[in-house]
Amino acid sequence: MTGTSFSTAVSPTPAALQRFVLLASSTTGQGTVRLIQEVLAHKSIYVFGELLDVPSVKELASSDDTTSRGWYTILELFAYGGTVEDYMNRDSTSLPSLSPPQYRKLQLLTLRSLAATSDNGDVPYSVVIGALRLEHDYEVEEAAIEAMDAAILECTLDPLHSTVHVGWVAGRDIPPESMDAVAETLERFLDHSKAVSRNIGNPSETDDEVITKLAKLTKRLEVFKGTMDDYKNFIDEANTSMKGSKDPSPSPQPPPAAGAGSITTSGASPRR
Repeated sequence: MTGTSFSTAVSPTPAALQRFVLLASSTTGQGTVRLIQEVLAHKSIYVFGELLDVPSVKELASSDDTTSRGWYTILELFAYGGTVEDYMNRDSTSLPSLSPPQYRKLQLLTLRSLAATSDNGDVPYSVVIGALRLEHDYEVEEAAIEAMDAAILECTLDPLHSTVHVGWVAGRDIPPESMDAVAETLERFLDHSKAVSRNIGNPSETDDEVITKLAKLTKRLEVFKGTMDDYKNFIDEANTSMKGSKDPSPSPQPPPAAGAGSITTSGASPRR
């Protein structure tokens, strides 16, 4: 797979949202509206469920003021999987207009939704252009990089094939009416996992023992993936060194394989 790989630079700051949640508990009316407007433009906030649970925010949903109700609807749009298309198809008489920073955030949230629902983790540039209302390929790449900086996805840009290869996507808020379905899905997954574990292990194991075993297996997989990433980085660095050096020089030594209880990272000592 060719392209440019990116990894998350920062994580969305939960403290930023918490600050607004605390402020919202002491605001009413237009003060709450202004707070919502600020949250929707904030560069570090991409989840909004806790804010929607604040009583003063909930009150806006039934406000006599059309603008206040509109901003509550916009907040729900940002939280519960809304996209640029949803916003563009809005009733312009009932929903307010977004500022440029707010609209940009909605574009990034739309990209996150595209990444989460993509086939095989691939999103063509053309799909992104249509969904985000862009015009050029470089705008797709700029949006992807911004989304990476916001830590809402990881991806590899492949300009040659005009494709965004998605590696990881952060989740969006879950609407309250969908919580039962999510719980049922998780329960089915847990039941299936326990059945598989018992079939290959001890049928008399308790649920807690099975869950502990699954957690240990997951951790081992993470260690293995980290080790493979280290070796890939080593090969990339070795190839770069060989291409960039005209004089013979000692070849870099590969990092030792990660043993039990340690993970080796490229260029660093094993952690204990």
